[in-house]
Amino acid sequence: MSDFKAARKTLSHSQRLEGSKEQIFPLLCPTREYDWIKEWSCELIYSESGFAEPNCVFRTEGAVSRINGAPEEFWIVSRHEPPTRIEFVKFAAGLFVIKYEIDLAASGDACVTAVWTQHFTALSEAGNQRIEELSQENYNTVIQALETKMNYYLRHDECMP
Repeated sequence: MSDFKAARKTLSHSQRLEGSKEQIFPLLCPTREYDWIKEWSCELIYSESGFAEPNCVFRTEGAVSRINGAPEEFWIVSRHEPPTRIEFVKFAAGLFVIKYEIDLAASGDACVTAVWTQHFTALSEAGNQRIEELSQENYNTVIQALETKMNYYLRHDECMP
């Protein structure tokens, strides 16, 4: 039995998105992220529809995953409740597992509040170190950048230059 004790950290941030849940939810998809995130890249491994759906599996490389990336990461859509909630589980071998939760709620002003919550759990001492380096401030910056990109897309129907 190992003496390893896994670190866990949960970070959450809210976005104000300029559209309806029905417009926004489909964009929370590995295939549709190409529409609004210029630097996005993934390999769709399994999806019957070609889009996010229950048990959809895809792969990214650390540089495109934006938060504490690993060389190779595998994702699965673990919950898919259009147009209000999607969850992903991301596995970075030997480092960490991250559960992503994205909840959408109409805010009454033709906008949507999107709450992004991520639960980071280390799988090794190296994972503990990466999780220790995470800060709420940096997380907010990343999620705010995604908010800016999505709102630009919702207004202009193209990626932000």
